[in-house]
Amino acid sequence: MDGDMESYWREVPLRVFMDKFIGGDESEMYAGFCRVTQSALNGGRGDLVARDTGDWPDNTGSSLRPDMGIYPTNTDAVKAYRLTDEELAKSRNKMILGGQRYMMARVSWAWLCVPIQFKADTLKAPFAIETGDSFLRDTELAKETRGQLVEHTAQVLLRQHRLFCYTISVYGCYARLLRWDRAGAVVSESFNYMDEQDELLTFIYKLGRMTRAQLGYDPSATLLAEADVQAYRDWKAPTPYLQACHADAFDVAWPIYRIEIRAEDFLQDSRDPPARGTKASVLIAQPRWTSSSVTGRATRGYVALDEVTNRVVFLKDTWRAQSRRARQEREVYERLYANQVRNIPTEIVGPDNERLSGRIHSRLVMEEICRSLEEYQKSYEMLWAVRGALTAHQDAWEKARILHCDISVGNILILELDPDDAQHAETMYFPDPRNFSDDPDIQHVRGLLIDWDLCKFEEDLGKGATNAGRPGTWQFMSARSLIDPTKPYAVADDAEAFVHVVQWLSLKYHKTRDLIPSQLASHVWTAYDAYGIDNAGYHVGGVSKLSDIRGVSPHTPIFYRPKGSGTHLPFVRFLNSLSIMCREDYLFHRWLGGQIDEEPEESDPPVPEGTDTLGTHRGIIEHFDNILRLGDKEWWPQDKLDSQYSSLMKISTLLHTSSVRLGKKWGSEESET
Repeated sequence: MDGDMESYWREVPLRVFMDKFIGGDESEMYAGFCRVTQSALNGGRGDLVARDTGDWPDNTGSSLRPDMGIYPTNTDAVKAYRLTDEELAKSRNKMILGGQRYMMARVSWAWLCVPIQFKADTLKAPFAIETGDSFLRDTELAKETRGQLVEHTAQVLLRQHRLFCYTISVYGCYARLLRWDRAGAVVSESFNYMDEQDELLTFIYKLGRMTRAQLGYDPSATLLAEADVQAYRDWKAPTPYLQACHADAFDVAWPIYRIEIRAEDFLQDSRDPPARGTKASVLIAQPRWTSSSVTGRATRGYVALDEVTNRVVFLKDTWRAQSRRARQEREVYERLYANQVRNIPTEIVGPDNERLSGRIHSRLVMEEICRSLEEYQKSYEMLWAVRGALTAHQDAWEKARILHCDISVGNILILELDPDDAQHAETMYFPDPRNFSDDPDIQHVRGLLIDWDLCKFEEDLGKGATNAGRPGTWQFMSARSLIDPTKPYAVADDAEAFVHVVQWLSLKYHKTRDLIPSQLASHVWTAYDAYGIDNAGYHVGGVSKLSDIRGVSPHTPIFYRPKGSGTHLPFVRFLNSLSIMCREDYLFHRWLGGQIDEEPEESDPPVPEGTDTLGTHRGIIEHFDNILRLGDKEWWPQDKLDSQYSSLMKISTLLHTSSVRLGKKWGSEESET
């Protein structure tokens, strides 16, 4: 018999045998790990507990569920994660028997101190198990597990004010410890926590003895007790729009933080600055918008309540690169203000805080609370807001010699002015809508250009990029800068970016002709998201944009034209004029071949000379002014639709999973030196 089996014996490692044939339910690991973790935490200050959160997601909308987590024990935290008896009855029966039921909890991202991830199957391990193996395992299961680690950490850093945080990843009888900040994650080597229990227990024991600062909590952000915040939630704003902003920002599901600001951090021209040597404070809760990235700038924007003046303001929280070439945004605004640049936010304060892992944590507080550009009501209002941003861009370049370098949908805002502040409006904003239209909907609307953190002073333009590529948000960068990443940045690149902003929004919110969703998804991805990597390691793209500019596959034919109409609607006609304007500029600079063309041979046919339409602001501003002067409501119906991109995202992801970069600010999330 043995001879018959001689070629059929196969030896495998024990862990492979267990994973493949025995397996195990991950939830079976939670109770034992909770008990061990709690015993180690009890040796600390006694204000942290281990909880099993594998069944119940956060009740504020996120469906993510870390298997386990370490939480504080204060009253508000316990209220957020404690399960009711009814909820416990719906949990795993084997877990609620005896003394185990107290370990069950729901996820609370606002209070989670240390997320813990479990994988019973070591095939799902996010990193190598054995020393010497490739650190980042290249299997789909490993990538999925690493993705979960990133998602869990992103939620913690979004909901809380942390400089860094720790996580634990457990797979089978192995574990790794991780420390995250805006530069990435530092990961310990893999260890067998069954054989080396002291390592894991020592780590958890030390967590239990750490101060809030040692756990990564931002010392400048103080969490307010729920009993003390009702007055702030009930605050009444002077306008319906600001009231809606405040109500959304101070939703009861989000804890309120007090952010302290030193008097010396206020700008000299700020309204109502506090006395020197004192402190001011603003209150924030839910961000109005936020980056989903764990690394990089990780910018968050908050509608905040100024406790000194009792008015709402806007707070921008970001981690900028610590670089000799990158300018502090406060320095930029001071130069813009000194040169009377219009249509920009009014900054009140802009301090730098912590410096960590090559990044500087900074906050800017500004007076204006604005709508995002995507919240425009109709195409006329959108073009009017972009025209205001063009004023800011022109002023910044011609008066202050500053080039923005990151024109995008996210960096243009719609400001609704206070009708009683007419004098302030006349000096701070341009143009005056009364010179263009009698439409009452836009008389108190202005467009602002924000986020000057990637800008270049004229004296810096020849000194090279501040990052491995070049500044900008990928979807809106010029074809030239995408095709040739080493090309010096110029006014024309920003001017073209304004064109792409309008065209991108037109595709997203306006009717297209005879296109099924998959065709529109493919067009949007090809024109705005596609990229490759050249031999030098640069990210490159822009081929479709260049084709559009050349007229090979222009944008405008896909836009809606009413049946029976002999001419395009003004909006569609305007889009066509923008494409022609770009073509003229590329002809002038001999760029229609995909790069600067060689000098023509005598036998070559003559090439149209073109016009330098993007090199100055005059051409593009004239295009906007001409179309805005039409201003008749009959020409500008309520033509905006619901987003056509939301239904395209899954299609686009399925078509181009490995290449989509949605809304990525190229100069902010890549390496900066």
